[in-house]
Amino acid sequence: MLQHWTVNAAVLGTAALVASAVIISNNARNMKRRARMLRTATTSISRAKASELAEIKGKVVVGPEGVVRSAVRGRAGVWSRVIVDKWLTQGKSGRWERIYTKKEHKPFFVDDGSRPMARIEPARANAMLHAATFHVDGLFRGPSAQVAEFLSRVGIFAPSLGEPALRIVEEVLEANVAIYALGPARREPGPPVIDGYRTAPSDQLVLVGDDGDEGELIVSDRTEAQLMSRLAWPTVGGVILGAAGAVVDVVALASWLAAGP
Repeated sequence: MLQHWTVNAAVLGTAALVASAVIISNNARNMKRRARMLRTATTSISRAKASELAEIKGKVVVGPEGVVRSAVRGRAGVWSRVIVDKWLTQGKSGRWERIYTKKEHKPFFVDDGSRPMARIEPARANAMLHAATFHVDGLFRGPSAQVAEFLSRVGIFAPSLGEPALRIVEEVLEANVAIYALGPARREPGPPVIDGYRTAPSDQLVLVGDDGDEGELIVSDRTEAQLMSRLAWPTVGGVILGAAGAVVDVVALASWLAAGP
């Protein structure tokens, strides 16, 4: 009986260690993002240097190209994405499979009180935003009027009884919300500013995404502390799981050795 318990415990502990390694490995890129955030100090827009990573905070201001409308709720914003996943059953388990995604955006400004405002070019931005999630199945959760209209517009049928469920995730970066941004910076000629009794030329900070990890442009409607915590949690969870698995393996081994041959 003891030997049977130790074998099962060892298998469970080893499985936890393997799962821990997978989780930590899958979150490695997020930890690199967190490291960039830690080593880059927040600066005012007026003092941010060109040709370096810039970390700025302020409020979203709509640019001259206007806004986009979020696909489901129709909210006005400068960046919006909608994702539709379908639940696929595989034996006794299943997984979500992406069947539709659309992203829209317009250039916008960030205002931190210094002048001139920074411009964000969001085409290649990695937006980490609060999301609204809608679940639709054929039994308990039918689509709301907004969700039904969206699904009809994009040619996706709402599930009937017995059909795979849908998950719709919508993100939108609205005007006047607080924003955190980190990415490659450059300076371009900006609008003239008042200098005493005359106008003087100025330059404008521009953040735009580029290739590679160091070229990534991150924008978020979370605070810096909230974003750093969110990026780290999978790794923290993986470490805790791995530690638990190691303890189980050690206990199982000690029990097996104490039992003797």
